[in-house]
This record gives sequence, C-alpha cells and structure tokens, in this order.
Amino acid sequence: MKINYKNFKFFFLILFIPFVTSAQSGAAVVTSVDNVPSKTINSFEQAYPNATIKKWWLIDKNYQAEFVKNERIFKVLINPSGGMIEERKELFYPEELPEKVINGFKKTEYKYWEVQEAHVTKNTSEDLFYEIKVAKDGRFQIIYLKPNGEIDEKSLSTF
Repeated sequence: MKINYKNFKFFFLILFIPFVTSAQSGAAVVTSVDNVPSKTINSFEQAYPNATIKKWWLIDKNYQAEFVKNERIFKVLINPSGGMIEERKELFYPEELPEKVINGFKKTEYKYWEVQEAHVTKNTSEDLFYEIKVAKDGRFQIIYLKPNGEIDEKSLSTF
C-alpha cells in the first residue's frame, strides 16, 4: 500500500488541531504588555498606582497582572474592558492566616505535606477564600478553604 503524504498531512492536521486548541483553552500564557488592552492597563494602574509589574498573563479572554507591592506578590485578574475579576495576595504561612483556616487545613490529609505557598483571594462577588499549596514526593496539591476553615475544593494532584 502506497501512502499519499499530501493526504496524510491534511488528515493529520484535521485531527491534531482540535486537540491543540482544546488543550490551550483555559491555560495561562505569558503575554507582552503590548497585547494587553489599554482599558485593562488603565484599570490596573488606577487600582495599583505604585505597583511593579512582573508579568502579564492571558487566561482565557482575561488578563492577569502579576506584580509586587510592599514586597509582596499579588495577582489580579482583569477583563478586556477593565473590570476587576479577582485579586490574590501572597501570605506568610501560618502567621498571616486566620486560626480557623489553619485548623481547617490541619484536618486535611495534607497536613504533613510541606507548605509552599499561601494566598488569600477575593473576587468581584466579594467571595473570600484561602489557598494553601503543599508538596510531597514531587507532587503538589492546592487546598481551597473558606474563611470559616471549611474545605471549599481541591485541585488535582500533579506529578
């Protein structure tokens, strides 16, 4: 049987392109400030006038600014029209987390894993939650907790 390479390439592209685009949807991609809409940049500059931008990310159709303010790392998600969606602030574990959140974390199966990061996140609907990223044996897990210490949801473990 002789393979027609022109047809093979065409068939391969038709099968391969949907997998690539679906794998990229929802992914965070570093982007240049030149690609960020001016309304998004203006909104960021008004909310954080003295912040130092580290990176801009494109996440779905929104933009996330990673920046330093008062020697802390923040991330803020802004839509292309300049509307704030969510703000994340790095916290020191355990001293900056509420006692209820720490107690809730200590009830999880991950309490003996190494804590790598902690954040507090607030979104536009005024929801507040805490994230604790832990690692063990090359895997990591992010535990999401409500202010009262209840587990909100967990990410998938990664190897």
